[in-house]
Amino acid sequence: MADLSDDERGQLLLVAGLALALVFIGLALVVNSAIFTENLASRGETAGSDGALAARASVEANVGEAMDRANYYNGSAPVAAFNRSLRNVSTQSEYLSATSGTLVNVTYVDHREGERINGSIDQGDDNYTVVGDVERVPDANGTRGLAFNSSGLPDGSDPPLVVKVNDTDFDGDERSWRARIWENSSGVQIQTIRNGTTPSENRTEHCSVSSAPENRIQVTAGLVNDQPCDALRWNDDGENFWYGNGVLASGSDYAIHFENTNGVSGEFELVVYDDGGLSLPLLSPSGDAIYDATVRFVYDGPDVRYNTTVRVAPGEPDV
Repeated sequence: MADLSDDERGQLLLVAGLALALVFIGLALVVNSAIFTENLASRGETAGSDGALAARASVEANVGEAMDRANYYNGSAPVAAFNRSLRNVSTQSEYLSATSGTLVNVTYVDHREGERINGSIDQGDDNYTVVGDVERVPDANGTRGLAFNSSGLPDGSDPPLVVKVNDTDFDGDERSWRARIWENSSGVQIQTIRNGTTPSENRTEHCSVSSAPENRIQVTAGLVNDQPCDALRWNDDGENFWYGNGVLASGSDYAIHFENTNGVSGEFELVVYDDGGLSLPLLSPSGDAIYDATVRFVYDGPDVRYNTTVRVAPGEPDV
């Protein structure tokens, strides 16, 4: 190698130093980008993050609506219908975001099979099992979208309508969750009783919500006539009364029952996770369904790039 002057050596060291600096900056950007992708929700102060999170929330809501439509209208082939709707969601999101110089893309990743069940609340039998041997989804529930409309709830002089969930490994009301529902002059009344394995574990919560001409009880969503009900969600003391809470021991199945249904008008619906072992002693499923779906959400904006997967299960309660 030719001899280098002091000036040439200095220039060479400077160039090498700049090259190393660029390498380190590039590595830092890669690492920070990965961290940012996974932790955007906790970094709302970052420029552009509010837009990314708002876009994600909008996409999640639209994907949930697409899933519900596919389950309702395409019981024989819900996945194909869902994917068609998902492409429309992605196209619309791209179109709406393009005006701000942002690219939003949504693609299908995976889903879990389910069954959609619906029918009249009054099935002729005063007490009946809607579905048995429902398996809980890991880190989530196995039932979503359990809701009913009724203009004829019990008035308080008759036994209340009861929605009951119980661990199939236990008898009676042990390891059960029960929502007792009736209506009086003060509105719709819901009393939830959460039974453990001993009396000291039992908990009760009550809520009252103004009546409507046709009351809508969204049991798994914790809403009565679109108003939150503490007896179907977290109460003011921080105790969990969400649907089915406290029922399941690890790895066990559960059953869903309706009690005191004679004379109660209205229709109910729900979607349950289908692991192949569901029991339907009285009702037949209305059709195959998607229980939940995972989609990939990519947001590429002027200030931030956000790439993550999103699980969508509309109307699923907290665990």
